[in-house]
Amino acid sequence: REGIEKRDFGEWVHAILHQFHSKYIQYNQGIKNIPRMELEQALHAISAEVFAQAVQRDYWARAWLLRWQQSIPAYIEAQLKSEAEGWRYQNGEVPFELPLTDNLQMRGRIDRIDVLADASHVVRVLDYKTQDARVLGNKLKQAGEDVQLPFYAHVFEATEAAFISIEKNKVMTVKPPQDVAQLAHANIERLKLVFAQMREGAPLPANGVDAVCAYCEMRGLCRKVEWK
Repeated sequence: REGIEKRDFGEWVHAILHQFHSKYIQYNQGIKNIPRMELEQALHAISAEVFAQAVQRDYWARAWLLRWQQSIPAYIEAQLKSEAEGWRYQNGEVPFELPLTDNLQMRGRIDRIDVLADASHVVRVLDYKTQDARVLGNKLKQAGEDVQLPFYAHVFEATEAAFISIEKNKVMTVKPPQDVAQLAHANIERLKLVFAQMREGAPLPANGVDAVCAYCEMRGLCRKVEWK
């Protein structure tokens, strides 16, 4: 694959933010006392380093870099707001393994873990998304539609979980409207049930989404439009 895709952009942004926060993690008070210009310069320098190989290989990588650079001031502002609310960056890109049953284990990697600075041991898990906040908000409306955040919250016993929407010059936190602990429990029980049914030979229902089915290459074989 030669062309740059949106997922490549997302991976680069993840790498940039991990390096940025790792650079300033020794500051227990966060970044609020560091000059704004220094923070922006640090992000621009890290960004240039992360994008360097792609820029040399593909001219269009410059456009993706410029797109991310538009978000830098907004990201710093969002981080300062988060710190003003008492949150402190603790760790990022954290791998985990979660045994669900004797023969079922889930593995993953959490983008970011924050803790409250008041020593209350309250934990928040965050996942970076290079998507519009409205799209992410719609994704979280229906309980159980998103499984990512609830699982992350369960692994680290977090009381809060949210997406960080990074889209051009806007950076917003998008939270699920439901109770995170209840969502996590419901998702885990559903996953256990589905795998148990699969092992028993139960057929999986074809839950095709109409918007996707409209251009699916297999629609002639599936013939979903004829089901009705």
